[in-house]
Amino acid sequence: MIIIHIDIIYSIYISILPSFAVNFPLPFRHCACIISRMRKALLTAALLLISLGASSGAEEPPPLPPSMLLPGTEAPELRTCPDGTAYIYKIYMIYIGQNPGSPGQEIHIYKPPSPPRDPCRPGKGAGYYTLTADKTGGAGFFAGVSGNYLFVDQGTSPSYRTIGIFDMRNKTFPLRSVRYSDADISDGLFTYYETRDEVSSALAKIPCPKAAEWKRQGLDAVYEEKMSFDLKTGRESSLRQFRCTPAQ
Repeated sequence: MIIIHIDIIYSIYISILPSFAVNFPLPFRHCACIISRMRKALLTAALLLISLGASSGAEEPPPLPPSMLLPGTEAPELRTCPDGTAYIYKIYMIYIGQNPGSPGQEIHIYKPPSPPRDPCRPGKGAGYYTLTADKTGGAGFFAGVSGNYLFVDQGTSPSYRTIGIFDMRNKTFPLRSVRYSDADISDGLFTYYETRDEVSSALAKIPCPKAAEWKRQGLDAVYEEKMSFDLKTGRESSLRQFRCTPAQ
């Protein structure tokens, strides 16, 4: 709409200016020169607006849905590709595609000597590794990167999800398939609530006075212990905090 208005104004200047300069004496011709300079400035401004409109209309990568990545994981550069998504980090690049014929994702890990020319077609050179469904336990979803660790969220329903931590240096799982909730990463420490089985040891240290009431309502009582995983040392330990919550 702005460009249309500029065209209209410009055509008016073009039609008026010649007769204005010829039919009026010199002082008015001086005004015509000023108008001519104004016309040039207007044309320059119009070209600038057009270029800004073209650049603002260029497609930008969509923002990353926050729910896909664990809180506290590194913020990647996101590239949406025809067959998946590329997450570009300082050291690693992670390419995510759908598992063929099963829930979850295939997680392709790249640590190239230099960034790939096309993140959507990185190839399979040195530093390439794939986490397929059989390696993640099935229904695994990429959940973020922190340093050399990659997080894999697993499950087919919102409740009773598990988390796995994959060490991208030695291709091992120092933490595998732990039922969890309320995970977070801060100051190099991954903290989460791990779900404990309803056994005597859990019942003894996790008071749950409403457990019987929840069960009468058809709910489960979930016993949880707060745990930590040190991303610098690779050690897991208990934070000695407990809770019980209802779940379907």
